[in-house]
Amino acid sequence: MRRILGVLMVVLATILLAWTILVGPWPVENVSPTSEPAYRSTLSRLAGRAAALPEPVAAPLSAGWSRVPITPAVPTNTAGYGKVTARRVNDSVYVRALALRVDTSEAILIGADILIVSRQMSDRVRSALAYSLGIAGGHVYFTATHTHSGPGNWSPDFLGKQFAGRYDPARLDTIVAAMSRAAHEAHAALAPAEMAYGSFSAPSYVRNRLLGTATHVDSTFVWAAFRHRDGGMAVWGRFSAHATTIGDRAAMISGDYPGVWERELEARTAEVALFSAGAVGSMSPRGSRHDYERAQAVGMPLADSVRAHVARAPWSSTVRLLAYRLPMDLPPNQMRLQRILASGKWRISPLLAGRLVPIRSTALSVLALNRLVLAGMPCDLSGELSREIAASAEARGFLLATTSFGGDYIGYVLPDRHDRIDNYETRTMSWWGPHMGSFLADVARRSIAVAMDRIAAAETTPAEPTSSPAAER
Repeated sequence: MRRILGVLMVVLATILLAWTILVGPWPVENVSPTSEPAYRSTLSRLAGRAAALPEPVAAPLSAGWSRVPITPAVPTNTAGYGKVTARRVNDSVYVRALALRVDTSEAILIGADILIVSRQMSDRVRSALAYSLGIAGGHVYFTATHTHSGPGNWSPDFLGKQFAGRYDPARLDTIVAAMSRAAHEAHAALAPAEMAYGSFSAPSYVRNRLLGTATHVDSTFVWAAFRHRDGGMAVWGRFSAHATTIGDRAAMISGDYPGVWERELEARTAEVALFSAGAVGSMSPRGSRHDYERAQAVGMPLADSVRAHVARAPWSSTVRLLAYRLPMDLPPNQMRLQRILASGKWRISPLLAGRLVPIRSTALSVLALNRLVLAGMPCDLSGELSREIAASAEARGFLLATTSFGGDYIGYVLPDRHDRIDNYETRTMSWWGPHMGSFLADVARRSIAVAMDRIAAAETTPAEPTSSPAAER
């Protein structure tokens, strides 16, 4: 009997050990971000990038733009609310591209009416454009509107399938081809242009859903406009409210409120209007209805505000352009689950986490046009973090526009102070431990500072006159 009991205890101990190794729980490592090897390697890489960047020359701007449809046939899965099937098309969705050239430097900004721009999409498009147009990967800047009612079926990854439905290689091919085509058409349309930019506050359209308040929000709408000599215009805009005004019950393809904004400007003001999701982490549109009328109630007033600001903006044909991409190593995966071991002190095993999220590195993107700086983040960046990062840029006289979903996706990145909250954003979708907010914010500030340093230094160098418009407040 003792022998049988001993054997049972050994078997039980082996099962528990195997379960812990393969599944968990493991204790969360509460490590300072600056002590992470990933932090040190990333800063070393940034130093090398900074040293290699050319001086941004003030020269005449050329710009071109394009729009390519990606509206799928229905029924089809949408991406955003889980495995929702769209039964009808409410409004068409597109990929849009904006090509910008100053002197010998060219950058292309690509935006899509989809949930995110995945690594599979961005890697293929960067390779294609490097081959066909000779544009370096760091000069291609990706954004998405983050509509939760756009096309799905584009992700081969396990987690991606949970948000976008079963994987269909043809859907991924369609989006990649549209991005490449839009970039080529925008490049072919390059012509002498002038630029204006600015920002305004729109607090009536965004709330903090994590804290349940109308405060602690990123309410800044940043815009830029590009105008050819014949009057043709493209407008770019960035705002941080989640594109979730329609809700999952509508079961339809739609660009949500960003699509309303784009179509409203394209109907009355611009040939192309490209919307980029800002720091949408924890940021929801205000209001409780979930229908297309709510999308119109957000998108149309924002379009009207942009139109009014563009009409009275100062324009400049002389621009300094700087673009680069910073590869960034990630700290160890510390995935946790909402309502399971809710204290946040425990995580699933590294083996399981590595299978669910097989990511070890990512990248940040920076695109500077005079004193307007776009910073592309590979995540749902917290609107609270965005405000803090933007404040450091504003103190130096720059207008910063952080955008999310910049060609990769590493989950939500929120302020460290919210790690105690047991929530979908802070647990299920925050994969890199309790200090990832500090980690990414520090790297982002340093990356953005490189661009600001270069632009500021170039402005003090005697050169042809330039008339950078000040950011409107």
